[in-house]
Amino acid sequence: MKTKITIIILAMLACLACKTNGSKNKSQSDSITVNSGNTGLLEIDITKEYPAKRISLQEIADIEYIQLEKKENIIPDRIRYISDSIIIAIEYKHGDIITYTGDGKFISKFNKKGRSGEEYQSIGSIAYSSEDRELFITDYLLLHRIQVYSIDGLYRRTLNHPQGSWITKIYNFDSETLLAYEDPDVNVHKKNNDIFTPYLFISKKDGSIVSKVNISFKKEDRISAIKVKVIDKFRSIQASITQTNIIKSNGNYIIGDLSVDTIFMVKNDKSITPIVVKNRGNDPDPNLLPFLVYKNDKYSFFTVIDFNLDLDTLTNLNNPKIDSRYLLYNASDGQINEITLYNEDYPENDIDIDGIGTLSQKGYAVYSIEAYKLVDAYKKENLKGELKAIASKLTDDDNRVLVKVFFK
Repeated sequence: MKTKITIIILAMLACLACKTNGSKNKSQSDSITVNSGNTGLLEIDITKEYPAKRISLQEIADIEYIQLEKKENIIPDRIRYISDSIIIAIEYKHGDIITYTGDGKFISKFNKKGRSGEEYQSIGSIAYSSEDRELFITDYLLLHRIQVYSIDGLYRRTLNHPQGSWITKIYNFDSETLLAYEDPDVNVHKKNNDIFTPYLFISKKDGSIVSKVNISFKKEDRISAIKVKVIDKFRSIQASITQTNIIKSNGNYIIGDLSVDTIFMVKNDKSITPIVVKNRGNDPDPNLLPFLVYKNDKYSFFTVIDFNLDLDTLTNLNNPKIDSRYLLYNASDGQINEITLYNEDYPENDIDIDGIGTLSQKGYAVYSIEAYKLVDAYKKENLKGELKAIASKLTDDDNRVLVKVFFK
């Protein structure tokens, strides 16, 4: 199973390496253990091995394909927001913001990349308020601020990050606030023994902190999705895994921080309630990273990644490999399996489910397939059904096809 990691070679004089030592504790189990009583908590032991199962997507879900229309050679490389009425994508390198209708028809493009007070130097996280038709963009690489535009690209205002904060992710929470995440790994203002409270509610009006989510830990005790390996006194290698620590489920946000063994649902009044306990076994391994990547009333999908990388693995830039697995909990029978998920219309390609719960605003899951992969699969006669018909009209340079997944 392929997990996406980012590797950067850094020129440096000194390096702060993350804690990576730990031992593994493997055991056997056929099903997860659900707490008894009235707590309603799901307890899952991420160290256990579960029965493997290959599942057809069509067996557990209905699907819908959306071909993003190609317009004026505009090809986005990242999808950031999907609802029934609008899809928002970006082209990261050039800084384009591209919008489509809910069925993939091109609407518009704007670009505000630059160095003025009304521009962004980089596109980080994006939050969209459908009520106000406002787009919030983190510009954190060089400027600690959030730029606010109309969906058509008209500059509205700038929200400066709260003093001492470095916000990396934002989400539209309600009419007045954003849910924001401050990554402990990139905040240099906090000392290791300081208490870190990384989840914030900030004002859409001026960026001030409205309140904080009651999830805290010492910075030195964090479990990190970033690893740094020193090559020599001038160079180091950094590897990072994109965190899925906030997802949306049935209209509510869910926070699953790596450094906390409880996964919480955020209520409308900004309070939190526990929903899942991650059991790390008797000898916790800090390299074992569990993520809840999608949840509805019936299914909960987890990714468990073994981030125990050595220098030889990191320096193999062309093909870095780490061990990962997908787990599926089915509430109808209380069982969990280690799964591979495939689309019957493209059976040769296992689905990467890491980000399926991060984009949709309506409860369905979403993943995408690049056009060149579909063209190649079509030539090899590896496609079926509607996807085969779509691929027959594609070229390598067309936009990707989105797959909306409605679980049964």
